[in-house]
Amino acid sequence: MPIYERLRFPIGDGTRLDRTVTLDFEDDWPYGECPTGVDKTHTGIDVDAAVGENVYAAGSGVIKTIHEDSDGYWKWVIVIDHGGYTTQYWYLDDPHSDEIFENATVTKGQFIGKVTNLGGNTHFHFGIRDFPFTTYAIPIAGALPKDECDSYPAFLTEHFINPTLLTYE
Repeated sequence: MPIYERLRFPIGDGTRLDRTVTLDFEDDWPYGECPTGVDKTHTGIDVDAAVGENVYAAGSGVIKTIHEDSDGYWKWVIVIDHGGYTTQYWYLDDPHSDEIFENATVTKGQFIGKVTNLGGNTHFHFGIRDFPFTTYAIPIAGALPKDECDSYPAFLTEHFINPTLLTYE
């Protein structure tokens, strides 16, 4: 069994089955395409969430990046390296604090942030990449093009896995 099968689902009480998936893994991303016209593919799952809802680390690891979306709409993402695989947490309020910063060590179940207000589209995105951390594979708003495009890597080569297929602790 891969190590990422022992994760905690990162929002609410840790149960994914209580959440409605609003955009599934590998769905066509409805919010735009790559500048060359290549469609993008969703790299994780979007689940219903409430503004201000707590988000927790799915597993123990090191925060490798806390990234703010350049236009500010998608807000913040945290990427945690768990030693061979990474998890991504999208659509957070500014998560910086005394405990949450780049290169900080976090434990499974540790509070890492709160779901931000995206207006009528408020939700939480969770992605798992079965590969060590690289800055090259931080998808913009949780999607990558189907084929390499400009500076974006292709979805199929970036080792994302479907979070709905896992059983969470």
